[in-house]
Amino acid sequence: MPAMVRGPKTKGFSDFVDSIFVPWAKGNKLSWRHDECRYERLKQFFRRRPLREINPMMVRRLKNELLAEKTRRVDVAGERTQRKGSTVNRYLQLLSKIFELAFEEGYVDANPVRRVPLESEGEGRERYLTYSEEERLLPVLQGRLAHLRGPVIVAADTGMRKFTELLRLQIEHCNFGDSPVFFNINGKDVEVLPDHLLVIKSKNKRTRTIPLGTGVVSLPY
Repeated sequence: MPAMVRGPKTKGFSDFVDSIFVPWAKGNKLSWRHDECRYERLKQFFRRRPLREINPMMVRRLKNELLAEKTRRVDVAGERTQRKGSTVNRYLQLLSKIFELAFEEGYVDANPVRRVPLESEGEGRERYLTYSEEERLLPVLQGRLAHLRGPVIVAADTGMRKFTELLRLQIEHCNFGDSPVFFNINGKDVEVLPDHLLVIKSKNKRTRTIPLGTGVVSLPY
């Protein structure tokens, strides 16, 4: 009896994202929540089109649509702003990751995103609250918003990422004492100096310590 020959796996894009990629991302990406709205935009574009039918030309069409779209943000003139190339790159990088997993699972033979160049992002920039911005922000955090005052001060003084670091912080990981404190993380002792806090798993899944600003140290605990 001849052996049965199995054809290549087939699956629609939206179905693959919902049933395979999202569960994988929840278990492997600390920042998976950042991608939730991007999933929906990608599914809106590709819908149920079979993964194997998606080619570089379609990816370039998606890229051009994203670049042409306006964001929900408005400028000083009250006009909605143009989506930045760096943001479009995040969509393409997410799409590429989806196809990498699809390749590993046998649903595609190649990643079409690899043949589409990313947008130039320039030198980038770091953004901090200015003193005047902080002075205007903190008085607002009273009454019904008083519970946000502590998290906002910690976020502003430490620069911690919201989902992967700030919302995972525990009070016992903050060293307000005068001597170093050691934590055993994955079999290794990690030293947390006085007026420092411990981030057990950051965005790159590494342990790190962050100095506490005076605003954090003076908070009531």
